[in-house]
Amino acid sequence: MVKRTAYLHIGPTHTRSEVLDDALAASTDLLARHGVRRPVRSAEEMLSAAVEIRRTHQHWGLRRKDVEGTWSRIARRAWKGRNSVVLVQPHLAGATRDQIALLLDALAGFDVHVILTATPPGAPGTAGQEGPAALAARWASALRSPDRLHVVVPPRDGDPDAHAWRALGRIVGFEAGPLPVVPPVEEVPDAPLTEARHELLVEQAERWAKELAEAGHDVHGELTDLVPPAREERSDEELARLLAAAADALAGARDELTRLRVAHGALVARHESVTKKRKKLERRLRAAQD
Repeated sequence: MVKRTAYLHIGPTHTRSEVLDDALAASTDLLARHGVRRPVRSAEEMLSAAVEIRRTHQHWGLRRKDVEGTWSRIARRAWKGRNSVVLVQPHLAGATRDQIALLLDALAGFDVHVILTATPPGAPGTAGQEGPAALAARWASALRSPDRLHVVVPPRDGDPDAHAWRALGRIVGFEAGPLPVVPPVEEVPDAPLTEARHELLVEQAERWAKELAEAGHDVHGELTDLVPPAREERSDEELARLLAAAADALAGARDELTRLRVAHGALVARHESVTKKRKKLERRLRAAQD
């Protein structure tokens, strides 16, 4: 019996992952024509599954029972039908080896492929993130096959979201045309770097590129695009524009925080609704048995 395939995109960049997940949600018919399904009911459900696997419910202001069983429900849904499945959730990127094993256990019988997007060191939105080489190594070890770990490197010049969407199509096996959703505008220029800081980032990027190349992963894009471009001096006018762009980015981050709080509230409300329905059904069952 031929195994089906499960593709798991683990980010780790949240904004880019959300664009891909929204694009998949808007492409149900396209995916179906190529024998692929997205077996989640919403992005919030997949986030709940990641929170369950990572055991970070307290960080999100949730109780363990609020998320317990979410991943197993998604996995059961994945097993229905004969299609391959694709899932996106960047919160899974930081999973430990034991947590990855728990995640993969529910997909036993699938050929699991993991996809991650590698971005240059010091890029906006990457502060505190694990480097792509170490991240890829940990997940590839769990998959026991380096070629089932796919690394997407957006081009230094061009549309990174469109590139990531086309790469996802090539990996999963569907014809990815233009992005079916409009990604958020991120016109934040690179922050000015000191010479020492620039040299440090170049060394780090070159090390990442070498490790990824030697690991035998399936790479989409040029690993040299991980290396920051040559350092340029900024004029006062450019620095003023940079400050204005940073202020806009901060406002965008506040909006994103608001969106996450709303999503969290929706998760809690849905859980409370399901709990009430379950208790009502249990009372009816007990009454019927009496």
